[in-house]
Amino acid sequence: MTNRIPSKLLLKHEVEVGEQIKVNHFNCPAGHDTRQRLYIKRVGIDAYVGHCFNCGGSGYHFGSTPSRVQDLTGRREGKGAISSHPLGPTTGILPLHVKAYLRKYHILDEDVATLGYRYHEKSDSLVMPYYQCRKYAMNPSYQKRFMAEDAKFRYLTHEEPSYAKCSVVCNIPVSNTHVILVEDQISAYRVFRESGEKIHVIALLGTNLNTQVQDILTTMQPKRLLIWMDNDAAGWAASSEISKTLKPLLSKTEVSWFGHEQPKDMPIERLKEMLELWMT
Repeated sequence: MTNRIPSKLLLKHEVEVGEQIKVNHFNCPAGHDTRQRLYIKRVGIDAYVGHCFNCGGSGYHFGSTPSRVQDLTGRREGKGAISSHPLGPTTGILPLHVKAYLRKYHILDEDVATLGYRYHEKSDSLVMPYYQCRKYAMNPSYQKRFMAEDAKFRYLTHEEPSYAKCSVVCNIPVSNTHVILVEDQISAYRVFRESGEKIHVIALLGTNLNTQVQDILTTMQPKRLLIWMDNDAAGWAASSEISKTLKPLLSKTEVSWFGHEQPKDMPIERLKEMLELWMT
C-alpha cells in the first residue's frame, strides 16, 4: 500500500469525522482483496488514515499537503512520533494531574516505582519505560504520554535499539505459561497485577505483531495465549490476523481472542474475575 490513500477511494463514500469504513484494497500488493480489508478513518475535515490488513501497509490523505501518517494518528493508543532526541531531566515525583490520569486506570502510587514511571517537566509528559521484565531492564526504550490536551501527539516513542517494538511484563518461568497480548502498557501491567503475577503479558504498543514478539512467543511456547485488542472493527481484524500468524508457530498452544473494553479500563474485581475464568 502506498503511503497516500487515493482520493477516488474517499469520494465514493460519505464519511463523517471520526467514522471508519472498510473497502477492498484495489491493487493490494499482497494479492487480490475481496474482503474489504482496507480500513479508512476520517480524522479531520480533509484528513484520512488507512491500514490494510491484507498487506499490512498504512497510508493517509491530508488535503493536498504531504504529511506523515503519524501526524494524523498520534492520538491513538500506541501511535505517535518517533523520537531520536535525548530525554533530558526527569523526576520520580509525579504532579497531581499525572497521578489523576494514572488513578483513572487504577494505577496507584506504589505501582509507579515498580513500573519505573517518571515525569518529564519540560514536555509535561509521563515517561513509561518499554520493558518492565528484569532481563530487559537496561533497555533505554521508552514511551512518553503527553498530558496537555492540545499536544501535537498523544504518544511519542524512543526505541533503542531500533527493534524494540513491544513492552514485556513478566515475573514467572518462561515454560508452560499463560500469555496475553494487549495493545498498551498500562493494560499489560493491570493484567499482570490482577492475575496475581501469574500471567506473562506483552504490550504490542499498537496492533501490529512484529518479529520480536513472534520470537518471544516461539521461545516460550505458552500453554495458552489470549489476544486482547480493542473492541472495534480494527481490533477484531487485528486479532484475527495475529491469530492466523501465530497458530502455525505455536502448534501446542491454545490460541484465542476476543474483543472487550481494554484491561486498563476495567474495575479491579471485574478484571480479576475475567482472568481467573480464562486461566481455569
